[in-house]
Amino acid sequence: MSNVRTSNTVEQIERYNCLDSWIIRITLGLLVLIGVVTLISAFVYIDARNDRSQPIRLRHYPGLQLISEEKISDTQRTQRYEGVFAGMSPSLVADIEAFYLEQMDSCIRLSEQTEPTPEQFHTNVCQKDRSHELLGFTQFTRVEIKPIRDENGILTGEVVVITNDQWQG
Repeated sequence: MSNVRTSNTVEQIERYNCLDSWIIRITLGLLVLIGVVTLISAFVYIDARNDRSQPIRLRHYPGLQLISEEKISDTQRTQRYEGVFAGMSPSLVADIEAFYLEQMDSCIRLSEQTEPTPEQFHTNVCQKDRSHELLGFTQFTRVEIKPIRDENGILTGEVVVITNDQWQG
């Protein structure tokens, strides 16, 4: 009889599968889910970090040429673009402003006037910021648009655009 009991016990042990327990199945499922979410999160983080490892690419207004570039550090630079436009008018200044505004987050006009119009402002400053404080990413561009005026305040046709870039190293 003891042989029968032993063989029944062995049969029961052989038939027992750890996956038969619903607690173990749920635990394994959660572990697999956590692993998948961790891998996806790591991929997204690395992709976002790599995307911010260079300056934001901007299109510059047609007719502007790069005059100088100063590398301040490995992750910061300043570029100066200039252009001379025949028939410079407030509407052309507004076109240049709109061209950069469509690529930026915001633009403000700096002038001595309270509510400057395109014919009154002296500098337009635009900024695009893709930084993420929580994750420690830095990437932004600041653009200054300066239509040059003569001593009487008349537009000369010359426009200077200065970009300041900073990005993640």
